[in-house]
Amino acid sequence: MCVVIRFLKYGNREKMAQELKFGDIVERHLIDGDIVLFNRQPSLHKLSIMAHIARVKPHRTFRFNECVCTPYNADFDGDEMNLHLPQTEEAKAEALVLMGTKANLVTPRNGEPLIAAIQDFLTGAYLLTLKDTFFDRAKACQIIASILVGKDEKIKVRLPPPAILKPVTLWTGKQVFSLILKPSDDCPVKANLRTKGKQYCGKGEDLCYNDSCE
Repeated sequence: MCVVIRFLKYGNREKMAQELKFGDIVERHLIDGDIVLFNRQPSLHKLSIMAHIARVKPHRTFRFNECVCTPYNADFDGDEMNLHLPQTEEAKAEALVLMGTKANLVTPRNGEPLIAAIQDFLTGAYLLTLKDTFFDRAKACQIIASILVGKDEKIKVRLPPPAILKPVTLWTGKQVFSLILKPSDDCPVKANLRTKGKQYCGKGEDLCYNDSCE
């Protein structure tokens, strides 16, 4: 059997497309949305290799969210990581269901969370929710608009009434943080983040002058 390999980069693509027959194999490059396996050696535990959804970016380095550094034990000091691309639909589905990051948020060893907000996320949330943090309408809308990217760019956001009306309308950082969690009443997210605070003064949750609750 004679095997003929044609490179679309060096030929007439329209002519090659017309000449395709049943049984021909068409190979393509990685595109956005592909399921890939990401691995860092040495693979010391199950979470050393996980499945991600690829997004093609310029340049020749791998990039990923720093929230998944802990399971990979990655520290950005020249680590070498490997990318594997499953070929069949069965392999893609299996990788996403069994090895996806959403299915591996906690370690199987003792149930501790391994994929969570770290460093910049925690610092930003702390600074945003300080009791003396206020934003005018322009700044509040600018911060809220920063969440409208990718699949969330068409989400409708309902700005709550301002916490301060005069002399200028101001929104608190906590109101902006609440909108990040739940942009509008139509959002299906339901979260209760109430927890016991070390600085709770014993008064009402909303009236605690130490900005803490119980």
